[in-house]
Amino acid sequence: MERLFYTALLFLLTGQYCCAQTPTDTIQKWVNGFYHVSLEHFSDNGEWSALRKGYDTNNDTLMVFNNKRPGSAVGYTTRDDYTEFLNNGYLLSSGDNQAELWNLKTQNKVYYHNVSRVQALGSQEQFIVLHRDQQLKWYSSDGLLMNNAGDVKDFITDKKDRFYFIRQHNGLSEVYSGYQAQFTKLYATRNDLSGLALSASERRLILQEKDSSAAVQRPVFITLKTGQVDIPADYSVSASANFNIRELGNGEAYFINTYETVEQDHPTEDIWYGNDQKLENKFMPHATDRYWMWNANSKELRKIPNDQLKTIIDVGSSRYFVGVNYDELIDYTSFFPDLNIWMYDADQDVWQFAGKVMAIKENPSFGQGAFGSSVPALAVSPNGESILYRKAVDQWELFHLISGKRTTITAKGNPVFSTDNRRILFEGIDLLSYDIRTGTLASLPISPEQQVEIVNTKKEIFKTGTFDFGRETVDTDQPMLLRIVDDFKNETAYQIYSKGKTSAILKTTPHHIRDFQYDKGLKKFAWLEEQYNMPTKLVYKNIEKNAESSVFHGNLRDQGALNLKQEIITYQNSAGQTLKGILYYPAHFSPAKKYPMVVKIYQIQRRTGNHYVIPEFYSKGDGFDIRTLLRKGYFVYLPDIVFGPSGTGLSALDCVNSALDALNTHTNINREKIGLVGHSHGGYETNFIATHSDRFAAYISGAGNSDLMRSYFSFNYGFSSPFYFQFENGQYEMKKKFSDDKERYLKNSPIYHVEKVNAPVFLWAGKKDDNIAWDQVMEFYIGLKRNNKNVIAVFYPSREHDLGRGNEEGKDLFIRMLEWWDYFLKDRKEVPWINKQMRKDKT
Repeated sequence: MERLFYTALLFLLTGQYCCAQTPTDTIQKWVNGFYHVSLEHFSDNGEWSALRKGYDTNNDTLMVFNNKRPGSAVGYTTRDDYTEFLNNGYLLSSGDNQAELWNLKTQNKVYYHNVSRVQALGSQEQFIVLHRDQQLKWYSSDGLLMNNAGDVKDFITDKKDRFYFIRQHNGLSEVYSGYQAQFTKLYATRNDLSGLALSASERRLILQEKDSSAAVQRPVFITLKTGQVDIPADYSVSASANFNIRELGNGEAYFINTYETVEQDHPTEDIWYGNDQKLENKFMPHATDRYWMWNANSKELRKIPNDQLKTIIDVGSSRYFVGVNYDELIDYTSFFPDLNIWMYDADQDVWQFAGKVMAIKENPSFGQGAFGSSVPALAVSPNGESILYRKAVDQWELFHLISGKRTTITAKGNPVFSTDNRRILFEGIDLLSYDIRTGTLASLPISPEQQVEIVNTKKEIFKTGTFDFGRETVDTDQPMLLRIVDDFKNETAYQIYSKGKTSAILKTTPHHIRDFQYDKGLKKFAWLEEQYNMPTKLVYKNIEKNAESSVFHGNLRDQGALNLKQEIITYQNSAGQTLKGILYYPAHFSPAKKYPMVVKIYQIQRRTGNHYVIPEFYSKGDGFDIRTLLRKGYFVYLPDIVFGPSGTGLSALDCVNSALDALNTHTNINREKIGLVGHSHGGYETNFIATHSDRFAAYISGAGNSDLMRSYFSFNYGFSSPFYFQFENGQYEMKKKFSDDKERYLKNSPIYHVEKVNAPVFLWAGKKDDNIAWDQVMEFYIGLKRNNKNVIAVFYPSREHDLGRGNEEGKDLFIRMLEWWDYFLKDRKEVPWINKQMRKDKT
C-alpha cells in the first residue's frame, strides 16, 4: 500500500497527470484500502448488529456480527433496500429485485427473485414478499410458504402480526386483511383504490377511491374490528389532489387535508410588487390546501375554514386546530418568519388568536448551526390540550386551549413533554423540568455545564415546511437515556436517569461516539467509537451482565492511523473569545525538518478533532482530503472561526491570524509555505483573507461569495428566498441591513479589495450551483485578472454547490488541488496547467 501511494506521488510530482492515467488509478487503489462504517441495525434481543461498509466507490456491503462473540463478521450481504433482524436469528433483506432470508446461525440463505418489496411481521415471525408480477406471498421466518395471492397492487403491515393488501382482480379493486395463513376480503369496488394506510390506533384502514369516470376521489375508512366501511357522504375532490389523513384522539375523528399543485402562470408580463410575500412562487409550483374533519361516530363531515389562514394543522385533538398564514409576517430578514398562531374550536366554530411565535434571530447554540437562524418552535402536549411556542431565545409561552390560560416559562433548549402531561423537560445546558400544575422550574440536575439530550423520546411531526410543528414526548416514569456533551472539550457520555438517580452506560470519553443504539428495555446497547488515530470499532454492552466488549475493529490494516499525531491548539481572538484549532502533523514527522502547511477554514471545526479520518478520492465533493495531505508531508490546520461586530470577513481574518500566531513556537512549520483553502462559506472567507493577508503562499477557494452587496440583493434559489436573510440574521451574522451599515458591508466584500491579493489563487465552482451563484466566483476571477494577479479558475458545467460523489469532476478537482499545493508549497514546478499561468511571459 505504501509503495502504491508513493508511485502515485512520483507521477504527480513530475507533472505527468495530464499525460497519463496512472496517478488517478494508483491513488484510487490506495484509497480503496479504507472504508467507513455505520451501525445500521441492532436486534432487539441484543444478539446481532449490522454495519454498513462504505468504500470510496461503493456502499453496498452489510456486515453482520454476533455481539456475544466478538471477532469476525458472521457474514455479509449486499441487499440494502430493506434489512431487518427477525426474532429467531434470521436476517431478512432485499435489494436489486431480490430478497434474502439468512439463517445467521446455520449460514443457510434462501433467495427470492423478481421482488418488489418485503416486510417482516415481528411477533408472528413471518414475512411478506410482493413480487414484481404482483404475486404476494407470506412465509414463516424459517422460509416455509404459508399462502399467496395474485394481482396484488400494494400491501402494508402493522409490523407485528397482521397485513393488508389491495388486489385488482376480475375488474374489481379489493382490500384484504391477512393473519397467519388466512386472508379475508374487507371491501370491493369497481373504482381504483390507492393510498393504503393504517391509522395510528390501528383501528381503521384508510384508502383513497378514485372514480375515473367523474375524475374525482374520496377517502374510504374500514373499521377492522367490525368490517364496517365508511365513505364520507357528499364529499369528493379532484382526482389530481393529494391526500394527507391523520387520526385524531383514539380514532374518534380524522383530519383530512387535500392539496393540489398550482403550476406557474406564464403571462406576457410578470408583475412584481413591493408587498409580494411569496416570491418563491414566481419560480416554482405551489400548493393550495383544503381541510375537513370527519367524525367516525356521528359520520359528520365538517369543513375547516381556511380562507384567511391558509394552513391548518391538527394537534391530535378532535376539537382544536392550529391555523397560520406563512405569508402574513414574512419579510425575508430571517429564513423562518414570525408567525401569528390562531386556534380553531370546532365545537364553537370560532377562531381565537393564540399568540405570536417569534423567529429567533440569534443563534443560541454557539457555532453549531450552519446557517444561524433558528426554527420557530411549536409543540403540542400529548393530550392535545396545550400548545407551547417560543417567544424569545430563553422564553416560551404555554397556552391551554380549553381554559385559555397563558403561562410564560423562562427556559432555553428543546421542549419534551412527559407522556402524563404533567411536566415539560427542556434539553440544553443541564436538563430542566417544568411542573405544569405548580408552575415551578427546576434542574433535575444532570450536568450543569454540559449539553443534555434525552435519546429515547418519541417524536411526531404534524406539519413540515416553513417550520416543523410536532410533539416530542418521554415517559418520565420509565428510565430515560441521556446523551451528555461537553462542546468545548469535545467529550461525550451516556447515562440512564431513573427515579432521580443516574447510572453510567458510557463514561465521559474524548472519543467520537456515533450511531448509538439500544433495546426497548434499555439493557443492551451498541455504538461506534473512534478517534483520529483509532479506526472505528463496534462496542456492545449488556448492563444486566455488567459486560462490555469490542465486537469489531475496522480498518485493521491502517497502521498509518496509529502513527498520526495531532495537537489541539487553544487561542483567543482579539475579542478575548477562546477558540480551538486542530493541528495534524505530517506522516513520518521528523523534528529535524520543516514542512509546509495547509490551513482549511469554515466556522467551528473543533468537533471533528476526534473523528477517524480516512482518505477519500472519488467521493470527495470539495477536493480537500486530510490523510492524503499528511501522507504527502504537509501539516494540516483546522482553526475555529467566529464572527463579531467588525463583520464576517474581518472576523475570519482576525481568528485565522490569532490561530496562526498560536503556532509561533512550532518551528517545524515553514512560515513561507502556508496555503489557505475553503469551500462555500469557507470559500468566501478565503477570498476575503486573500485580499488582506501576506501570510499565505497560495489560496484555493471553492464556490465562495465575492461581492456581499450583490449577493445580499440576489434571490437564492437553493433557499427559495431573497438572500439578505443570510447576512442580517443568518450565517454571515452581519446583524444589520445593508442600508444601515453600508461601510461594514463594503469592508467585508472581497471584490472591493481584490487589488491587494499578493499570492496565487485557484478558484473553482459548479455552474449549476443554486446556492452561491457561480458568477460570484467568475467576478472574483475577473477582478484578479484586471489587476494582473495570478489566478486560475476551473468551472464545472454540470455540477452544483459541491461536485457531488462518484464523478470525474471530483477526481479532477482532487488532483488539481494536490498539484496546486505541491507547486506553490513544495516548488514542484512541472505542472503544465499551472505553468500556463505562472510562466505567462514564456510561449
